Amino acid sequence: MPVFIIGNPRSGTSLLRLMLTSHPDVIIPPESHFFLWLEERYCHGITQTNKLDFIEDLYKATKFETWEIDKESVLSLLNVNYISYSEIIKNIYMLYGQNHNKVNLKYWGDKNKLWKQKLPKILKYFPNTRFIHIVRDGRDVACSFRSLVELSLNSIYAPVLPTEITEIAERWRTNLLAINTFLDGVNPLYKLTIRFEDLIIDPVNTLMVIMEFLMLEFDQSMLDFSEENRKHGYEPNEFMSWKLKLNSKLDTSNIGKYKQLLTLSEINYFESINNKWLTKYGYE
Repeated sequence: MPVFIIGNPRSGTSLLRLMLTSHPDVIIPPESHFFLWLEERYCHGITQTNKLDFIEDLYKATKFETWEIDKESVLSLLNVNYISYSEIIKNIYMLYGQNHNKVNLKYWGDKNKLWKQKLPKILKYFPNTRFIHIVRDGRDVACSFRSLVELSLNSIYAPVLPTEITEIAERWRTNLLAINTFLDGVNPLYKLTIRFEDLIIDPVNTLMVIMEFLMLEFDQSMLDFSEENRKHGYEPNEFMSWKLKLNSKLDTSNIGKYKQLLTLSEINYFESINNKWLTKYGYE
């Protein structure tokens, strides 16, 4: 069964991915873009005629190399006359799980910032997908965006995010509008919204809510996500320079940091643009 994590950048999507991937019955690989990027060309499926083209395009897809899947393994999935696009996508995700000694998985999934404007594509191929939407106070998101500038990131994968409050406020609003518009049309049994702050302050109960939603048993390993990541390398080293907190215990000190880091005029501007969304999710 597929489960997709959606949300604004710097809102805890990577943390939630690691927590869920630490569960023995779940695998959510690092962010990659091949599902979206290859869809237009291979939406009608892969045959013996185009399978080598598919392999070539797959290994050109941004970040797919961080999954560390050898070509022979993918080729073995294509040793049939025809395989649908949804089936090959699912099998590649499951292959990542097998490489991490996870078999008989109950959930495979995805976390990808590109999905916000392409969410209907998911249901086109996987109509029974479960969606977990994680929300974070947009004012703290603004601070997190700006903190990346201080890191002087050199990675080709480093996110490029705005630092002006006007642009951040508009992006946060636009993304939430797109996500909410999409989720309004999703079966209520297939969607769940949680807050980043609740996950940080009360991880056990928040994860219990998620487990109930997914109909899985709670597993302590989810709380040991940083240790699980060190052991299994779930988050590629190429991404860790801007995700250092994934190696640490949960830190509540970042909640409400905008009160110290944003100017009063910036706070007022953000709230004037996003009062609807801040109120909807219980942010003062």
